Amino acid sequence: MYTYISLNPIGLFAHDANGKQLASIIFKLDDAKDRFIAASHPELTEDDRALIKKLGKKDDQIIFEIPKDGFFDEFPNISGDTIRNNLSKLAISTGFVKDAGEYYLYINELNSTITKTSIKAASTDDRLLVHAVSTIDELESTANTLSIRLKEWYGLYYPELLETVKSNEKLASLLATTPKREDLSEDAGLSMGGDYSETDILQYQNYAIMINSIYRQMKELEAYVDRKATEIMPNVTRIISPTLASRLLADAGSLEKIAKLPSSTVQVMGAEKALFRHIMGQGPSPKHGLIFQAPVINQSKKNERGKRSRMLASTLSIAFRMDYFDKKLTGGDLLKEKFDKKIENLKG
Repeated sequence: MYTYISLNPIGLFAHDANGKQLASIIFKLDDAKDRFIAASHPELTEDDRALIKKLGKKDDQIIFEIPKDGFFDEFPNISGDTIRNNLSKLAISTGFVKDAGEYYLYINELNSTITKTSIKAASTDDRLLVHAVSTIDELESTANTLSIRLKEWYGLYYPELLETVKSNEKLASLLATTPKREDLSEDAGLSMGGDYSETDILQYQNYAIMINSIYRQMKELEAYVDRKATEIMPNVTRIISPTLASRLLADAGSLEKIAKLPSSTVQVMGAEKALFRHIMGQGPSPKHGLIFQAPVINQSKKNERGKRSRMLASTLSIAFRMDYFDKKLTGGDLLKEKFDKKIENLKG
C-alpha cells in the first residue's frame, strides 16, 4: 500500500490511502522557515530522510506531494488535503505555536521570506544578459530616431555632406568633433546650405555629441554582452556567435526557458509573426527565425536553408541544456564538430 507524504509550514506528514496519519516531523518555530524552504526543493533534506526512516517503507511505496528526486509525486495527495483542512488547529495541538495569533504571524513572516528568496533566485546572470540585449535595441532605436533629426537639421547648413556620409553613426562621430563645413571640405564655400552663426553650429555639435555618446554606449554594451554570453553559455557560443546566442536567450526570456524548449521552437524563434500567418492559412511555414543570422544559414543556398536550420536548432537545443543544467560540461566543441560534418555531408 502506498504512503503519502506532504509538506506544510509546520512540518512533514505521512498518511495512508485512507487518510490515517502514520508519522510526522514537526518543525521548531525558530528554524521552521528555513526547514520549510529547504524541504520544498527536489533534493531530499534531513527531515525528509528522518520521516522516511520512521515509516520504514521502500522508496517505490512512497508518494510525495511535491516533486522529490527518486520518488513518485502527486499533487494534491490525500496527506496534503487532510492536513490543509485543519492546519491552524494542528499547529496549536502539536505545540508548534501557542495560539492562532502566533500561527498567523508566522505564516505572514514565512510568505515574506519565500517572496524575498524567490526574487533573489530569479536575479540570475542570464537576466542581466536579457536586459543588456534589450537595452542595446532601445539605444539603437533611439539613436536612429535622433539621427533623422540631425540629418534634417544639419542639412540646412551643409546638405552635400549627407550625400557622402550615409552612416548615422559615422555622421554623429564626425560632427561631434568637426561641425564646421569649411573644416570638412575645401569646396564647402560652394555649398547650397545657409550661413549660420557659431552659436547655431554649436547646437548641431552638441546634438551630435549626444548621439555619438549613445553609439559609444551601444558598443560598450555589445562587448559586455559578448563576454557575458561566453560565461553563461560556453557551449552554445562554441557553435554560434555570442551575439546571436544572446538574441536567442533574450527572445526566450531566460536560460531555463530556452533549455526546456524543443528544437523546433528554437528554429523559428523570432519568426512568430510569420508562424502566426501560417497558422491562419495566410502564408508558408517559416523555416527559420533568429538563427538565420548564423552564417551557416544565411550564406547557404536558399533550398538548403530549411534543412540547415533544423540541424542547427537541434544542435543548439542540446548546447543550451548543457549550459543550463551543468556549465562544467564541455561538449560544445564536439557538438560543433559533429554539426560541421553534417553540413559537409549535406553539401555532398
